[in-house]
Amino acid sequence: MHLGNWKVESFSREFSEVLKKSDEILALETLLNEKHGAQRNSRQFYVSVGYRAPWVGVEVVLQSLDQKFYYPVQAVAEYKKSGPSKQDLASFLLDFIDLYFSEYLEDDQTLVPIDWTEFECEGVPLFMRGQILNKKLENQANELLGLSVGSNAGTKDLH
Repeated sequence: MHLGNWKVESFSREFSEVLKKSDEILALETLLNEKHGAQRNSRQFYVSVGYRAPWVGVEVVLQSLDQKFYYPVQAVAEYKKSGPSKQDLASFLLDFIDLYFSEYLEDDQTLVPIDWTEFECEGVPLFMRGQILNKKLENQANELLGLSVGSNAGTKDLH
C-alpha cells in the first residue's frame, strides 16, 4: 500500500484537514503528560491529528524543552466511508500510540521502526513509525552549514 510522501519533519503540516480543535489537543496533551508524569521526567507530549486523503494521521511527540530529545511517533490508517468516522479513527490511533508510549517509558529499548511498518489492532490495519532525534544538534549543524533552522533539508521522502 502506497503511503505517499509523508516527510518526518513536516508530518503534521501536511494535513489537509485538522481533525481535533485546539482545546481538544490541549486536553489530550495534558492527559498524556499527567498519565505518564513520573516516567517522562521533564519531557512533554505534543499531539497533532489530521487527515490527508485517504489517511487519518496522528503524531505524538515526546520532547525535552531543549530538544536534545525529540521523539515523534506517527501513525496513519486509511479512512473508508464504510468504516469508523475520521474522528473515531484518530482516537483509535491516539490510543495505539499511547499504549506504545506506556511500554516505551517502562523500557526505553521498546522502539518503533524508523520506516513505516504495518501493524494490526482490533482488525484495523495501520502504519506507524518513529525516530529519536536530537533537534538541538541538528539545528546547530544546519546553522553551521548555512541552512535555515527548521528547513526540510536532509529529510527523506517516504513511499
